[in-house]
Amino acid sequence: MLKLTVLEFNNLKISSGPNFLPNSLRILRWDWYPSKFLPASFRPHLLTELIMTDSKLVQLWDGKLDLPHLIEMNLTGSKNLTKTPDVSGIPNLGKLYLTGCTDLVDIHPSIAVHKMLTILQLLGCKSIETFPSEIEMDSLELFGLDGCSKLRNIPEFGVHMKNLFRLELGGTVIEKLPSSMEHLVGLRFLEMTGCSKLEKLPEFLGKMDSLQEILISEMAAIREPPPFLFLMEHLKKLHFEGKSSMTRKRDVGFWGLFGSKSPKPWGFVLPSLRALRSLESLNLTDHGLSEGAIPDDIGYCMSSLRFLTLSGNNFVSLPATIKFLSKLERFHVDRCQRLQRLPALPSNHLLHVITDDCASLKLLSEPSKLLNPSSTSFSEFIFSSVNCYGLVDDEGWNNGILSIIRRLANQGIPPVFEKFNIVSPGSQIPEWFSNQIEGDSLVVQIPPNSCSKWMGIAFCVVTADLGNPAPLGCEFLEMRCFWDGNCCNYWGFKVTGHLVRAHLWIFYMSREDIVHTFTYYNYSKRWLTNMVDVVFSFQTSYRSFGNEKMLNMKKCGARLVCQQDLEQLLHGTVNRLERTRKYSDEAGPSGNGGSNEESLFKRLKGRLFS
Repeated sequence: MLKLTVLEFNNLKISSGPNFLPNSLRILRWDWYPSKFLPASFRPHLLTELIMTDSKLVQLWDGKLDLPHLIEMNLTGSKNLTKTPDVSGIPNLGKLYLTGCTDLVDIHPSIAVHKMLTILQLLGCKSIETFPSEIEMDSLELFGLDGCSKLRNIPEFGVHMKNLFRLELGGTVIEKLPSSMEHLVGLRFLEMTGCSKLEKLPEFLGKMDSLQEILISEMAAIREPPPFLFLMEHLKKLHFEGKSSMTRKRDVGFWGLFGSKSPKPWGFVLPSLRALRSLESLNLTDHGLSEGAIPDDIGYCMSSLRFLTLSGNNFVSLPATIKFLSKLERFHVDRCQRLQRLPALPSNHLLHVITDDCASLKLLSEPSKLLNPSSTSFSEFIFSSVNCYGLVDDEGWNNGILSIIRRLANQGIPPVFEKFNIVSPGSQIPEWFSNQIEGDSLVVQIPPNSCSKWMGIAFCVVTADLGNPAPLGCEFLEMRCFWDGNCCNYWGFKVTGHLVRAHLWIFYMSREDIVHTFTYYNYSKRWLTNMVDVVFSFQTSYRSFGNEKMLNMKKCGARLVCQQDLEQLLHGTVNRLERTRKYSDEAGPSGNGGSNEESLFKRLKGRLFS
């Protein structure tokens, strides 16, 4: 015992702590350490690693303790810890994790001048009110103060802090940023989400060429992005969310609440975006941006943009130049209550479009070039228009969906999608899905693998009429597809409030997906030359605070997609216009109740799979 070098207790709760620990220890890992203190005789001179997460420690030791070999100290989740140790006797300490030490109030001054610390993480230390007034930590790379909700001032930064690249200040109540931040010549990431007391952003930030990511939200005093942010040529991520965005995410969620008001327009117009050629992600959620607030040069200048989030704004339309964003992967305009039409979208092999809760949306862009058929990689196409009941008589969108498949067929390339999901209001499964049944499961006959004429399986399911699930306290809605009891496809939504009407979920399993699944579940031998019956079942479930409630699907349908389907599309045997008019007539006038729900996806399916 006296020569023990490693002592480790993982997730083992013991009622009382030890009276003795061997000084020969090199590694001490003890989750849920039960005592307030370490044994007084414990002087582990050779210790290299001290991991005591979720402990009951109040403090580690009094005064200076020489631990020349200690490299990492992790006290994460030690809620009773009130003070950090003196680290002046630990010259090689590189990582100090104090995340979730909610009673911690005293930061020892020796930490502020430590020369070897690279990570100082104080996430969620909500009792800290003050920090040493200045820090000079030559090696520090990550400084995390996120969630220190009583911290009003951050320290001044010394002239030698050139290695700090990540600074997390979210959730603090700081009122200003110190001018000494200019010393942080290596800073790449600055996070200030929820800094509600911050009065302004200093202009010296715009001169920090190293900055690549700036995340800002919930700033009561700063309503619009300062112009210098749009002149930072090296920025890769700019998230400047409106002050109500966090609340909206909690209170409105994915489905939204009917009758919710749009954010009040603030009237500012974004400057030219020509300097942001390196920007990959732009988030301007909940700023009340009105018509014309997004400059037309967005598509010409932002050649690197992959993620564009404009949720919760007040514009009616968007610049047509968005179609030139050649790298765009995710485009979010959900909760834009006044948005009437989407612009044409770029011809990218991966694209997620989210328009949920856009009550005025009536026209969708022509998507004939959404997917790049020449791409050698699988494509992802996800389109979600939950609660968008204004989408009626949009023939252009429907024809565009058809043209995607026709282009693929023309080149002899099957419509293979790693992810292909469309979600929209509706209660009737289109007739094209020849295998339909009431309930939540159906049997699909899959031809043998030796048959080369089939391409995949298309599915369509209808969610049950959920009425008002608000008493469940819903936070997340999941829809799942099961293959003989094993989950093979999944779609999830954040939810609050209520979903009044049924919605359709259409997705596609390619032949490659099916071959992989057969192999995984050991079907491959008997499937090689024989047709196999597979039971597909579907579930809807609500999850909230660890509880889950299952809700079955109302209807489900499937169709085996064969070469013949593509040949019919290729030769134009489907009368698209006549079918569109037929569905429009069946649906009734625009904006009237359930008939519009059914019309939207009846017409959408006519272009997607007919």
